[in-house]
Amino acid sequence: MERQWDQARAHLEALQRIIESRTSVETIDFELQRTFTWSVATIICRYAGLLTSSRTAYCICGALSLPPQFPPPLFSTVKTFSLAFHDDAQIRAWRTIKRFPKDSSFIFDVVTRLHHLGLATSSEWYSGIDQRALSNLYFEAMYHVLAFQHDETWAKDLPSGTQGQEAAMMFRVWGAGLPLFVWGTVRHVRSRLGLIVTRSDHEPVLARIKNTLEGAGGHHSWPRGKRLEPVLATLIYGIESCDFSSSWRSWAIETLRKVVEMLKLKSLQEFQKALDFFPSTEEYKIVATDVWREVIGALGTPTVCISPV
Repeated sequence: MERQWDQARAHLEALQRIIESRTSVETIDFELQRTFTWSVATIICRYAGLLTSSRTAYCICGALSLPPQFPPPLFSTVKTFSLAFHDDAQIRAWRTIKRFPKDSSFIFDVVTRLHHLGLATSSEWYSGIDQRALSNLYFEAMYHVLAFQHDETWAKDLPSGTQGQEAAMMFRVWGAGLPLFVWGTVRHVRSRLGLIVTRSDHEPVLARIKNTLEGAGGHHSWPRGKRLEPVLATLIYGIESCDFSSSWRSWAIETLRKVVEMLKLKSLQEFQKALDFFPSTEEYKIVATDVWREVIGALGTPTVCISPV
């Protein structure tokens, strides 16, 4: 498998050279630019023996820890979002930042873009959104997500010792899972529109998350307190990305149980409250409710104790 990923990387580099021979991607027809931007990772997946859509493939590109290859090609003439929309996204972003260590303001930009996606695809805003503006959001969000996890900006200011190690683990897990959120949001919208939706193999992404969490020290080295909440949100993104019969889903559910126990979450409301700090969609909230039922069932809590939504 490693040889296949090496081949995929080589073909990606070859595509970059082809584009550079044309001076830059900006000199190519606009629609072709957008196809290249989404399809770069599709090439990776095909050479790795994976059949998947281009949007899912972008997640695989993220799993390889590659930076975004091209700037996001954006529609230039779009209907702007309202001030209320931007204010809501920024308020949510500041709430998210409070669940991270101090001096984490560097995540504000990427978090705001993810909340933009969650809001723009919600029943409250979707019908009035310019679809070209929404398409721009997808491209911008994925571009910044890939840059975030590749650059590991958080590594510059981490404290030494145990706190720094816990923070590094938290950021790596959260950063690895962000492409899953973007891809899932696209799939949610396609499903609502009645379009064909196929789940794809996210093994490279989930493997990175698993390797980070199960590295030296295992769960004994996991972040504590609210620093564990980004891991909670990431596991929800991961669970939602899997087929119900997937072994990766089983692993993510079991890992989530440990996180729930460590956070001492006792009710659906507490579970939802912790997740509400992070980017989400209406579909993710439904998934979280169903997952909670699985988790408490496995922990031996009577299902009659589940609080209503």
